[in-house]
Amino acid sequence: MRDRLDEPQLAVMGRVTYEVLAALSSATDEASTRMNELPKAVFSNTLSEPLAWANTRLLRGDLAERVRALKGQSAAPLRTIGSITLVRSLLHLGLVDRLRITAFPLLLPFGWRPLQRYGRKRAIPRDEQDPAAEVLMVSRLTEIAVDCHDPAAQATFWANVLGYQVVHSGDDWVEIAPWKQEPADLAEQVRQAPSVPTLVFAPVPEGKTVKNRLHLDVSPIDRSQEAEVERLVGLGARHADVGQGTQTWVVLADPEGNEFCVLRSLAAQA
Repeated sequence: MRDRLDEPQLAVMGRVTYEVLAALSSATDEASTRMNELPKAVFSNTLSEPLAWANTRLLRGDLAERVRALKGQSAAPLRTIGSITLVRSLLHLGLVDRLRITAFPLLLPFGWRPLQRYGRKRAIPRDEQDPAAEVLMVSRLTEIAVDCHDPAAQATFWANVLGYQVVHSGDDWVEIAPWKQEPADLAEQVRQAPSVPTLVFAPVPEGKTVKNRLHLDVSPIDRSQEAEVERLVGLGARHADVGQGTQTWVVLADPEGNEFCVLRSLAAQA
C-alpha cells in the first residue's frame, strides 16, 4: 500500500473510512504523513464543513455526476481505500475502471459480500499491459506439518531424504528446509511465485492407524529409481503394501509408517 500512496492521486472515500483515517492523521509515520498531504474527497450526507482533516473536501448530491465531474477535473486518478458501501455503488454505476483487492484473511461468523452484484453482472476490463491490474487472490503452500512421535528423528530422516537442513528447532517441534539460512527476501519470493515448502514435525500422543490420505512423492535426481529406493531403505524406510499392485512407482514408509512414493528418476542418465 505504501508504494501506491507515493503515486499522484485523488483519494475518494466514504464517511466511515474518512472517520477512521482522519482519527489517525496525527500519527507521524510515513503513510499517515502522505495521507495528510494527499487531496481527498469524502462522500457523505451527514458530515458538515469545515472538515478537520487537511486537504479534504466534502461532496454531496448525485454520486454519478460528482464522480464524473471529479474524473474530468483531476489530472490524477481517483482511488479509494476501503469504503465498501461507496465501492459497491461505484461498481453498480459502472464507474470503476480498475479493481485492486488486497485480502487479509480473517474468519468471522458474519459479514458483507464485498462484490455483491445488485442483480446483474458487470465486467471490469483488464489491462493486459499492466500485471498490477490483475485481480489475484491465492494462498501459497509454505509449510507441510507432519504429526509424529519423535520430531527430531523424523526430521533427520527426511532431511537426509531431501537434502534439507534443520532450520528451526523448538522444545517440541523441528522444521527442515532446502536452505541453511532463510533468504532475507523469502516472503517476497513466495508472493511472486510458488516455492518449495518446508517440513515441520510436531509431536502428537496418538499413533498412525490407517493409510494416510495425504502423502509425499519424491523423485531421485542423480541416480536410478532402484538405487534411490536402496538408499532410502538404508536410511530407515521400509517397503509398504497399500494395495498398489505393480506400478511404475515404489511405495515406501518412513520410520513412523507414513507412506510415500518414489517416482521415476529425473537423472539425465537414469
